[in-house]
Amino acid sequence: MKDNLSIFNKIRRRYACWSWLLLFILVVAGSSFGQVTFSSTGWKQWSGDGPWGAVLHLSSTSGATATIQDTGTEAFIIHKAGPDCGILQVVVDGNAATMKEVDTYAPAVLWNMKTVVISNLANGPHTITVTVTGRKNSASSDALVQMIDYWTLGRGMWSTERAWAWYKGNPWIVGWNYTPTTCVNATEWWQDEIHVSDSSIHRELGIGEQLGYNSIIVYLQYLVWEKDSAYCKERFSHFLELADSHHFKVTPTFFDDVNFVCGSGDDCGNSHLGDQGEPDPGKLMSQWGGSPGPSYVLDANMRPKFKRYVQDFIRTYGQDDRILMWNLYNEPSNSGLGTRTFPLVELAFQWAREIGTSQPLTVSEWTGQNNGWPYNMSDVCSFHGYYGNSGLNAAIRKFRATQRPILCTEWLARGSPGTDIPKDLPLFKRLGVGNFCWSVINGRMHCERSWTSYGSYNDPWFHDILYNDGKPYRAVEVDAIRRNLAHKTLNWQPGTTDGALVEKRGCTDPRYAQFDSMATVDDGSCTTLLPPLVVKGCLDPESKNYNPLATENDEDMCNATALMQPQQAGQTSRSLVEAVHFISKNRIGISGEGTIRVELFSMNGRLVWSTAGTGPCTMAIGDRMQNGVYFLRVFRNGVYAGVSPRFTITDKH
Repeated sequence: MKDNLSIFNKIRRRYACWSWLLLFILVVAGSSFGQVTFSSTGWKQWSGDGPWGAVLHLSSTSGATATIQDTGTEAFIIHKAGPDCGILQVVVDGNAATMKEVDTYAPAVLWNMKTVVISNLANGPHTITVTVTGRKNSASSDALVQMIDYWTLGRGMWSTERAWAWYKGNPWIVGWNYTPTTCVNATEWWQDEIHVSDSSIHRELGIGEQLGYNSIIVYLQYLVWEKDSAYCKERFSHFLELADSHHFKVTPTFFDDVNFVCGSGDDCGNSHLGDQGEPDPGKLMSQWGGSPGPSYVLDANMRPKFKRYVQDFIRTYGQDDRILMWNLYNEPSNSGLGTRTFPLVELAFQWAREIGTSQPLTVSEWTGQNNGWPYNMSDVCSFHGYYGNSGLNAAIRKFRATQRPILCTEWLARGSPGTDIPKDLPLFKRLGVGNFCWSVINGRMHCERSWTSYGSYNDPWFHDILYNDGKPYRAVEVDAIRRNLAHKTLNWQPGTTDGALVEKRGCTDPRYAQFDSMATVDDGSCTTLLPPLVVKGCLDPESKNYNPLATENDEDMCNATALMQPQQAGQTSRSLVEAVHFISKNRIGISGEGTIRVELFSMNGRLVWSTAGTGPCTMAIGDRMQNGVYFLRVFRNGVYAGVSPRFTITDKH
């Protein structure tokens, strides 16, 4: 695919006056493809390739028309606006009531603008006619039209009414981008069970549930699916069960162009299976690679495999109410790939809509990409909001033009650009915008680092909200999160089909005692700052009632019979732990009988060693274990027996 800018310059050299029109009709899922017909006069084919590989047609005659016939419930055009662009007229089924004039003039060049012609059509077929009617100024007379007639890109895209019905049918969507803290990237998570356990996921999702979150975004890895699709989906299904037990809905992500392992561009290697290496504690996400990687993304021969990958997940989970939505592609064009990624974005939408889902599809706008085509195909508008508070406000108001629900699928970056959680969360809530911060619990991806910090400790932290043991990095932030997320029912204005909220005046800053979580307009009533956060709870990590978010110990809570987090299925009395004890020289002694499996975890929850034996016996840990503090988890005859107290290996030989 040629670069859009090169094509733009080529056209300008050949034709002094021109305007682009990318015509595309939105239709419901079906098997028929659109048929494009041009009027017999006023059009001629242009030999160059279009930005998306379709045939281009040039019109230099006022009144020249192009039509497309297809089934559908909504019609819109995707076009280019610019200083030399003219005026177009669109009519559906020859009905004058549907006639809409589209003025493609703009002082600056804007690629792939979206203009809705009509919604709520009966199922087709329909005939949509586009006519060149005039020019905006003396320099604008011709129209270069690219008709996409070999497949209908957005078949099945939701109407704005359906998108709002879905959005208002959910509580306020608040969550985070989740990768287990014991993993350095998504590949390490999904490819095997060595680096992550049910107990660590239960712990982390339990903490998020206590804070009030209800949604998470997760990153899939194509390479894991390619190696063993059944195993990959088995792992994902099990994770859905764990997430559902903590009342989380999940948003999977298929493709990802972000690559922290190397620089950017074609020279970056693809992701790989197997050992993912150890993280560099001085760098943010030092082992994070894309899904599946640059050369795979750009290789057209991989597309049939990618189609099976996307459609396998969509067929399996496309009607699963544990799925919130599908984020088809994370930050397309990142890592120096540019618009070369966009054809795969288009295809991902097509593949998903061929199967159909009960959940919306989206791709997030990020860094102000100047080619909005992929983003205009999203059922709901999503974006990445790494701005200060005023920047977030401006971005959200800009995206109101889409007339669709808005979700910020990434935010939280302290320092520069300057996230302020106590200010930003109320802003999201006042404007009715769903949001997902980047990471909550500090782990092996070292998300406390910034994009530019290498080796030196940065304060404030960039991402993350809690230390790995669950204690708040900043108590005032956790307090703001709890107070904002305690009430997730938004008061939509009755009878509206958009994002209008009922106006309520009050204190909108959760740092103050007068804070009103339902207020949409600040009335200046914030006067009394809250004291530092105090949360009474059990601070004993050996107790079943351990609460890592507590700031003050409550012995009664430690001895209470009720559990703050669900027990793992099959968990039995902790007394069985006594069957295992540590003896010197890196050996573990089994003093009880039966088949015993022992798992050894580092302090950050990573599984580092596991073996099984028949008691009584002695298990040799081996020479590779480093000196340090570890946890033991024990299974007797296949039944989980509990977690031992911490112990230290100091006699390494």
